[in-house]
Order: sequence, then C-alpha cells, then structure tokens
Amino acid sequence: MSDFNNLCLFGKTGLWFFIISMMVIGISFGAVIQGTVFDQQTGAVIPYATVRVEGTGKSALSNAEGKYRIKLDTGQYVVRFSHIAYYSDSVVIAGDKNLSNIDIRLRPAVQLLKGMKVYTRAYDPAQRIILEAIAHKDSLLNRLRSYSFESYTKMVIRDRKKPDSINILAITETQSISNWEKPHKQKETIIARRESANLEGAEVLVAFGGELLDFNRNRLDLGENSMVSPTATDALDYYNYYLIDTVYLDKRAIFRLEVEPKKEAVPLFAGTIDIVDSSFDVAGVDLGFNKAGEIPFLKNTRYSQKCAPFGNDIWMPIEIRLAADINFPFPGLPPLNFDVAAALLNYTFNLDYPDEAFDYAIEVDKNADKVDSSVWATGPSIPLTTQELEGYRRIDSTVKHIPVYKKAMRAVLAAPLVMSFAQDFFHFNRVEGAYLGGAVKPAFFNSKLQLRLKSGWAFGGKYWQHDYTAQYDFMKKRGLRVSFGFHDLITHRPTVISSLNGNPTIPSLFDRADPYEYYLEKGFMAKLESSILPEHRLTLGVTYRDYDQYAVINATNYAFVKTSHDYRINPPITDGKLRSLTYSVTWETRNWMKIKGREETIPAYPYTRFSFNMEMASPDLIKNDFNFRRYQVGFNHQREFLGLGKTSLFLSAGISDKELPPQRYFTVDCSEGILYEALAFKTMGHVNFAGNRMAAGYLEQDFGRRFFLWTGLPPFKSLPLTLSAYGGIFWTEFRNHAFRPGDEYMIEARSPYREIGFAIGGLPLLLKTYFTWQLSNYQSNKFSFVVGMGF
Repeated sequence: MSDFNNLCLFGKTGLWFFIISMMVIGISFGAVIQGTVFDQQTGAVIPYATVRVEGTGKSALSNAEGKYRIKLDTGQYVVRFSHIAYYSDSVVIAGDKNLSNIDIRLRPAVQLLKGMKVYTRAYDPAQRIILEAIAHKDSLLNRLRSYSFESYTKMVIRDRKKPDSINILAITETQSISNWEKPHKQKETIIARRESANLEGAEVLVAFGGELLDFNRNRLDLGENSMVSPTATDALDYYNYYLIDTVYLDKRAIFRLEVEPKKEAVPLFAGTIDIVDSSFDVAGVDLGFNKAGEIPFLKNTRYSQKCAPFGNDIWMPIEIRLAADINFPFPGLPPLNFDVAAALLNYTFNLDYPDEAFDYAIEVDKNADKVDSSVWATGPSIPLTTQELEGYRRIDSTVKHIPVYKKAMRAVLAAPLVMSFAQDFFHFNRVEGAYLGGAVKPAFFNSKLQLRLKSGWAFGGKYWQHDYTAQYDFMKKRGLRVSFGFHDLITHRPTVISSLNGNPTIPSLFDRADPYEYYLEKGFMAKLESSILPEHRLTLGVTYRDYDQYAVINATNYAFVKTSHDYRINPPITDGKLRSLTYSVTWETRNWMKIKGREETIPAYPYTRFSFNMEMASPDLIKNDFNFRRYQVGFNHQREFLGLGKTSLFLSAGISDKELPPQRYFTVDCSEGILYEALAFKTMGHVNFAGNRMAAGYLEQDFGRRFFLWTGLPPFKSLPLTLSAYGGIFWTEFRNHAFRPGDEYMIEARSPYREIGFAIGGLPLLLKTYFTWQLSNYQSNKFSFVVGMGF
C-alpha cells in the first residue's frame, strides 16, 4: 500500500517538475509571431497585407495599422508577406519561441497602364483577358469538389458624425469553422463569439453560412437581387471592361480590370476585378453596385475579396470585406457606417463529408460565448487596432457606469415596443384584453431535451393560461423528434393569410383591427416528426390532438385611438371534445440554423416552400364529438424573374368532407392593421370570408428602383423610390354543409374575390403606400389606400 502511495506521489511531483522545467528552459509547444508590415520606400504601414505560412494553409492579414499576428506550431517555417501592390518577401521563422516580433518592409511593384475602353475595339487586351477567364472557369470549378476553412470575422459600427477617437458604437467578433461541398451544401460552426458590452444578449450573428461568394458563377444572389457575375458566360452583354494596370503578387502578373455596367436599370456590379496572368483565375475583386443594385438606406457599399493560391493552384479568398454607410430615415438617428472584415485560413480541399455534416447552414456552439480569454489572445488573425481596443474599453466602461435610473427609464420606454413583439410576455386582442405572462426554456445537460414553460393572465377575459411543451430528439441532427404538450389557453382558428403565430397587438390598439377568431382550448398533444432528407428539406410529421374546445366572446372594446367602428364580433364555435390525427408533409429550400439549441430557418432568396396536411377526426376510431376530414395544400415561392425584380407567389387550397366544425373552417382573413404584408388582401376591410373549401392566390412583382430607372427621365431616375405591382384572387364556399350556430357571421365568396394594386416604397420613416382596387362586387372596400412599412 505504501509503495502505491509513493508511486502516486512521485507521479504528481514528477508531472509538476516536468511542467516547471519546460517553463524554465523555454521549451514551448507553439509560438505567436507578430509585427508590422511597412512600405519600404515611404515607411507607411501597409494595411491588409497577406501573411502566409507556406506549406500549411495558414494565413493572416495585417489590420488597418499594418499589424499582424499568427500562431504557429513548434517547427521551422517559411512565412511569406505579400500585397497585390508590392513585391513579396519571406522570412524563415523557428516556431520555438513564445512570442516573436518581426517587422517587414515590402517594395512597391505597380506598373501603370493607360485605360482602354473594351467596346471601342474588338478583342482588345481587357476583353481578351475576361474572355479567357470565362473560358477557364469551368475547369477551375471542376477541380473543387469540397473544402473547409477557418475564419475570423470582425464587425465595427461607427457614428459618422463623431471624431475617429470616439466614433465606434459597437464591435462584434466571431471565430468559425466552415465546410462546403458541391453543389450547394454548406455549414458554418461558430466556436467563439464576443461583442462590446452594449450588444450583450442581443444575439448578433455575423456569418458566411459556410459558402463563399464565388465570382466564377454566372449569377450571384445578394439579398433580393440576382447579380450578373463579372465572369458570367454572358458578362459582355452587361459589362464594359478596361485594363487599368498590371500588378504583381508573388512574382505573378495580375491584370486589374475596371468593370463598368452597361445597363442602368439592371442590378450590376461596378468596380475592379483582378485576373491572374496565364491561369486566368480570379485573384480579387473590389466592387460596388449601380443604382438598380443599391440596397435601401445603404450608400457607398463596397464588397471586396482578396484571393491566394493553395494546393493544386486553386485560388481561394483569404480576405473578405463589406462596408457601407447607413442613413436611417428616422429623426434623431445618427448616420452610421459598418465595416465587416474577415480573414480565412487553414484551407483543406476535396474532403469526403457524411450527409449529416450539413445538418445546419449555421450553428452557434452552446459555449461560443464562454470561451477562455486565451482563445482571443492568440486566435484572431486580424489584430484589433488601437482605436478598436479603445472602443471596447470605452463602451464597456460606459455601459458599466450607466446610472440605475437611466437603465430603468430605458426599460420603461422600450417595454411597449418589446412587448408588442414578444407576445409570450405581453399581447392584446379583443377576447383576452391585455395578457401579461412569462415563458422560460430550462437548460439541461442533455441537449436533446428541450422544455418550454409558459403561463400568464388575460385581464380582459379573466383567464389563467398555460402552455407546457417537451421535445426530445431521438436521432442525431434532427432525424427523429417527438414532442408532448399540454395547454389551457385562448387560441384562434386557422387562417389562410395571417401567420399562425401572428400578433394583433398593434392593429388592435390603434385601429380595433384583428383578423383572428378565437376560442378556448384545453388538453394535450403528441407529435412525431422526421426529416428524411439532409438539411431538413423534406419533413414528415404526425400529430395527435386531444382537446376540449369552448366558444368565447369579446371581452373589451378598448383601443388607444378612437375609431368609427367597434371590434368584429368573435363568432362562436361548436363546443366539444376534439380528438384528431394530422399527417403533414413539408418541403422547403431554405436552410436551417441552430443557435445554442434553438432552431430557426434562415431568411433566404430565392426560396420555395410546399406543405400538405390532412386532419381526421372520427368517433369510429376514438370517442369524439366531431367527424370530419380536412385537407390543405400551400405553396410559396420567391425569385427574380426575367430581370424584372423579385417575384413572390402564394397559393393555397383546401377541401373537407363530412361535418367540419366552425373552429376548423378555412378562413381567408382580412389581415387588417397598420403593418401590412405585401401578400395580403387589402380591400377586405374588416371582413373575413370562410367555407369548408377554399382556394386562394396572390402574386407580387417588386420592381425595386428599376421602373424609375427604365424611364430614362432625369426627374424620375433620381427618385429614391421603389415600385411594386400585385394582385390576388380567392374563392370560398360551404358545400353539403349543415348550418351551425355562428354561421350567420360567416361570409362566402362563391364568385371569385379579386383585387389589383401597386405600392410605392422608399419613403421617409420606412413607409410604403399601397393603392388597391377591388375588381369583384362584394360589399367590402372598392378602393383601399394603406400605409405600411417596407422598402
């Protein structure tokens, strides 16, 4: 026994002795190399120079002050310093010191050439260069089957009115690992994240989504615009090219071409593109947008990539920057600027990934906000500048010393806005009145289990309400999921137009407008759901519901603003016990992201979503007060169409048989209120249409600024306005239906209800005006003028 204790003691002592010895004699398991890159002739710092460790795939960038930092493992390396306007230089570094300071001076290497217009002479140098790049891009894409990389991304927001020393308003940084595979599989995992104190808890997300903007493609989707790439096969139909100079990078000649859009009314790039001599790879871009491609409220937008060759001479981005000025159309808001800089490093090519590797396009690790400070001391590959470090210190100090009374005042002022969107905590409608409650999602060591607990009190209807849900993922990566829930609360009938989880608080309080029809529901549900294709594209589900349902009436007529009308009567339902099974199928092209266990779809364009569900209730299967079958199909699609702007299409249809109860009617709702959506009927006023069968469709064509630019007239071309045109049609009816109490409030649309209109956006305060005409003969509005919000 004593021998064993001595052995243990010796082992511990020996371990500590070994660690201390390593520290004393200076042996290290890695090193950090840092320094500054200077211009050899002028002594000026060189911002955003590339620092590459040859043979490793590691790289870093110098910051705006020319400072760089890169972490190396133990060993000897050749570190190359380069910039597209300078001759490269390299040094041999032994990665056996904890910290080495190495300053580098690069010699300028720019050969200026006179610019030439491409279209003035067939096949002049610029046109030949871009034609070669177009011809070679397919072979480049064929060599790239998959890749992975690490990245560091920094976003800085500045107040343009303040001096440089104090103009930083916010900073956020992330460290990520990204994977990509043909044709469009991608994932980015954020492993570390931090932000200035004024952003804590705001869930700021700056990410690539795993896929880089590839200028070898023919079209690039940016926001709601499908942009023609400068190397598209039809690029010469859209751009003029000028050869403006030749520069050198690692002894390779790089042709710099100016890219000039030919068409003012089509969203296009404008700027420069760098093409490598002989191989005709894209070595970099520095681009803005023409007027048709401008993003609302953003000015001087610039997107740039700097590329470098990796294994098999594949040129990949090592630096990405996006910057723009923001001019909010609200009084009192300062003009801002944001600057996003990303460094990409440690590329690995042509890996084999299992399908489950791409379960989410973006995933934030649950410990991303809790990483050790040492990760930030050595991880970022673009060091923070002196001004950014001071910005962190100043913001953190300011937030820490805000007086308690000011924090309380801000909370009181922000409460109405926050509560109007956070309806788990506060909402208002004509049946519940004001609802006040709370919701929590307890965290568990087992990440597969998720709970949601919600309770609150409806002051108008005088209801205690509860909603408890448990969800468990049986298979990894959302393959198979089961959910159980119990609730006792006010819910509403399914609607065709308004969202299932819509919040009528603002339209109720300001216009006594509420598209929903409510009832009380108490009972439980169980749901089984499975994603049978990777990336959640196709999801199958089956849900069992066991609820007692009761009619409720209006509990209040309150509103902030006096109106000439009261709230609509809340129609009754058929009380009883509903036990039903619902089978559902959903397919959509949008990717998913997972933020610390919470799943959300990523807003994407273009996108398509298809859904089908069938609900059955029958006393022949289980004791039941209802006997019906209900089928509904939905289709949503958005994309650019023929260069005319964004096209949005919504279709829905439903049918039922046997005795469909009122709480399951198909309701084409008025979607009324102050904040209008484009794909909603606007002439219906305060009227809903219902039936036991239904069909509806809505189409919108958003031209953006294109229409005004197409006119070619100077007064219209300079207008910062947008134009969209839209129209919709629907039909409802009750067929083979026995009258039920409450049906006297239901209106059918046996002949199609039709409307068309147009909208003008880009107005001050983010306002958008809708002008809509009804083309049918119903007693709702023949003309509607609505002010909403939008671009």
